[in-house]
Amino acid sequence: MRMAALIAGLLLSCAFADAQPPAPGAKPPAAPPPLAAAQPAIEILEFAIMRKGEQIGTHKIELRRTGKETSVSVETNVEVKILFVTAYRFQYTGTERWVNGRLVALSAATDDNGTQHKLTAALKGAALEVDADGKAAQVDKNIIPASLWNPELVRQSVMLDTQTGQVMPISVVDGGSEEVTVESGPAMAHRYTIKGKFSQDVWYDSRGRLVQSQLVGRDGSVISYKLM
Repeated sequence: MRMAALIAGLLLSCAFADAQPPAPGAKPPAAPPPLAAAQPAIEILEFAIMRKGEQIGTHKIELRRTGKETSVSVETNVEVKILFVTAYRFQYTGTERWVNGRLVALSAATDDNGTQHKLTAALKGAALEVDADGKAAQVDKNIIPASLWNPELVRQSVMLDTQTGQVMPISVVDGGSEEVTVESGPAMAHRYTIKGKFSQDVWYDSRGRLVQSQLVGRDGSVISYKLM
């Protein structure tokens, strides 16, 4: 159904058929916002997933930093109801392990309205070995997953789909700074548009935190992550 594809597109890990295509002439990506000198050892970001003024789900990112290592947990739950009946359900859980700024391990499980997907990835030698639903492949060891928490994504020309294991070409347009609403109130954040098989806007604050994400479907509805 169209709603399923729109939500999945927002998560950057599912089908993209119902999102708007990218416009030609994209600018080269600018550098991401500068990170603070010292990042907190534990950081939790919780988002409400909104559509047409209603909350349809939650998205949680937990980062744990110890020396040169960062562990990331991502959890997404979406439930769309029509006339009090659940029309679509999406659940995603994923973990990432980073050492010296490089992805060394990833594990993800997805339930897309009853369709199950499993992905694992591990750094071995000069490549990242990916297994997606039993299909193995090797990808560039420097690739960044499409989980959005890492602002280095806006420097890239490709990203790793954390459901299918596909390497997705992207271009990034720097939208400049603007005011958004975060958990403590209005704040300035830097906007980027990530264009590939669909177009999605992301906002990072001065600390490099993801604070908002948004896309527009062909039906004109806006699906967004709002930091709680």
